[in-house]
Amino acid sequence: MWRDLGEGPVTVEIEGRTVETGWDAQLGSVVIDGLRVDTTTSALVRPKVGEARTLPITTLPEPAGPERCRFATLSDLHIGTSSFGMLTTQRERPRPDVLHPMRAARAAIAEAVDWGAELLVFKGDLTHHGRRRDWEEVGELLDSVPVPWIAIPGNHDNHKTKSSIPLDEGLAMIGLDRVPTRHVDLPGVRIIVADALTGHHNYGDSSAIHHEICELAAETDLPAFVGLHFHLMRTPVPWFWPLGVRKTQADALLADLAAANPRSFVSSGHTHRNRRYTAGAIPITEVGSPKDYPGVWAGYAVHEGGIRQLVRRTAEPSVLSWTERTRLAVVGVWGLWSMGTLDHRSFTHDWATAL
Repeated sequence: MWRDLGEGPVTVEIEGRTVETGWDAQLGSVVIDGLRVDTTTSALVRPKVGEARTLPITTLPEPAGPERCRFATLSDLHIGTSSFGMLTTQRERPRPDVLHPMRAARAAIAEAVDWGAELLVFKGDLTHHGRRRDWEEVGELLDSVPVPWIAIPGNHDNHKTKSSIPLDEGLAMIGLDRVPTRHVDLPGVRIIVADALTGHHNYGDSSAIHHEICELAAETDLPAFVGLHFHLMRTPVPWFWPLGVRKTQADALLADLAAANPRSFVSSGHTHRNRRYTAGAIPITEVGSPKDYPGVWAGYAVHEGGIRQLVRRTAEPSVLSWTERTRLAVVGVWGLWSMGTLDHRSFTHDWATAL
């Protein structure tokens, strides 16, 4: 990924290979596969016009054992909104025929499937206001997904406004019932998604799903990946917005999940940012939205001995151009707050650390 290079197609030279990207803009990206694992090297990024830059590149170690499967998550699609941010709110002008949330979702889905995802996990806020036309667009989007998918609602899907429809009705429009949990078993991992919505509140409540999550994690010999919409709060007193699942509930859930299945991994959305921390041996991540800076989806490669999280920016040109603009939201703070550090976004976790 680069910004502010000279104009014209960009050439990337790395490990004796030269890749012509074809981009004709100062903002762009390229994916280069087949690099040596667990290695630090450098790439020479050369625009047609302007100075070349040398960028450090570090590749992740692979988990132990053969790769078993791949899946991907997308959080906070917000289909139906036409703007992002506050104070310095960003809007597309002129208004395009296809709004940026739909463009970003389509591009992220295509990239995740091309990367090899065998299942897509949608972690809530499928719509922005829960309006009928928003749910119709979500239904059309999900009908176009070429691989199986699993989804949970978020607080924006349960809006209570004159234009929104009841959540149960919206979910029915995309072929889902309102249930506390869903799960899918893939080779090497059980994926559990859980609905922590409570009323029309913007925060989560895990009390009704706590035991189901732990039971589903305990009854399998597979590692458990738990997908939530609401993040698990780390402090008793909230210090940033939005609110998630309060710390007392979060701590109890993580403790019981570790006892039920120590080879567990928890990931959420809601905050539109990228973060990672651990509770004992369990990694907990927050992953941003495809539609606002940095504009991402997350891929998970499951191996016999562990799992690798890879957070990748959605690279479709009109999406990348839009998400780059949203760095300026919240008086320019959003670009600093949302990204997170590289090791928060992409890392390898060894299941053996939990045993």
